[in-house]
Amino acid sequence: MIETIVVDIKIIDGTECTVPVFESRITENQYTITESEIFDYEDESLLFEYGQGDIILINYDNESSKNVKIKGLIKEGDQRNALKRSQFQILNRELKIDEMINKFGLEKSKRILLELKAQNYIYPEVKNWLCINSESIERIIK
Repeated sequence: MIETIVVDIKIIDGTECTVPVFESRITENQYTITESEIFDYEDESLLFEYGQGDIILINYDNESSKNVKIKGLIKEGDQRNALKRSQFQILNRELKIDEMINKFGLEKSKRILLELKAQNYIYPEVKNWLCINSESIERIIK
């Protein structure tokens, strides 16, 4: 039997909030985020820190508790998670253009930036980030 736990994922859908998501255990502290209806990839205004299929590292609040905190990403699941995660990080001022290639790699950074520029809806803060970093973005895309 696969052990599952519930962990709160931070999302932005106009405002920032957390939603519970089931996780399937891989090892002691590694879990895979299972599929959920909250991961609506068609909704450009919905952003999330972690998405379906991502393998994450968790920490228990204390030994007797099932309350868990996500410590970090081990491996990306659905490839569309990178676009959602990058915008989430831009809105939370966690992603700087000069760190993007180290974080995502050159090819993925190019893909993310091209997809960001092509979106129908984009948060004003993300649009501003694109404008501020336009010269660096053009160098990465070329």
